[in-house]
Amino acid sequence: MSSSYSSHKQQTLTLLRLLLRPVIRFCLKRGLKVQDISECVKLELAYSAGQELEKQSKKANASRISAMTGMHRRDIGRIDRGDYKLDENRDTLTRIITHWMTDPSFRTTARKPRVLSLSSGKSEFEALVKKAGTDLNPATILFELKRLQMVEETSRGLRLLAPNLIEKENKEEAYHIASEDMHGLITTVEHNTRANTDTPLHHLQTAFDSVRKRDIPELNRKLLEAGHKLHLQIRELIASYDQDTTPDPSYRGECTRVAFTSFTSTESNTPEGNKNADEE
Repeated sequence: MSSSYSSHKQQTLTLLRLLLRPVIRFCLKRGLKVQDISECVKLELAYSAGQELEKQSKKANASRISAMTGMHRRDIGRIDRGDYKLDENRDTLTRIITHWMTDPSFRTTARKPRVLSLSSGKSEFEALVKKAGTDLNPATILFELKRLQMVEETSRGLRLLAPNLIEKENKEEAYHIASEDMHGLITTVEHNTRANTDTPLHHLQTAFDSVRKRDIPELNRKLLEAGHKLHLQIRELIASYDQDTTPDPSYRGECTRVAFTSFTSTESNTPEGNKNADEE
């Protein structure tokens, strides 16, 4: 093994440890053991390797997955016999809600999501589902939106609730979103740290270390409001370039996914919390 390759691998392993650190903290807080973590790693290695092979139009057999991941074939066979498919329905819901919020056909003159008709036949909700490009039955979509408490059926029709609502009890849904956010952040950092990067991607953090603990609830409310306003502007901007929302009939090129993610984080500076925060 050449010294340059060895050095590169050591650096990659160091970067991996940094990326794993918040995940390991998550595991420790929830009492997960190394055996649990190892099993999850195997599942995700097999799943992600299979996805990568499919992207390259290659058959995802045990031999190729083993060569890519270093996993034993018996583990790959065991995983292949199980049902570990992730729910892909959330991506469909995201497209539908995005259309509802950005497409002029489904917004009021004040640029807010309209209450959509639900009458049998060609309802406005059915038109929304069709425009989002899904083959799923509108009734199935409606059931899932109601289950996640993202919509409310009223006497006037179907009303969209808080667009960014995540049901607190639905932890798996919330962590699906967190997983996508982490993937987006990692690819952004990779892009920005390449030597040949012409245009960097947006990646900023604003942080203060001595915010008064008593003011956190008020500050969080104001940051939430400011974040909603910012994302309304961002949605308008990205939608103006989106081929589904604002189609350009003359365009024949490829389309790609663009996401803008932001969140608020609050944590104590010490493991015991800031003991002096309330001593005033």
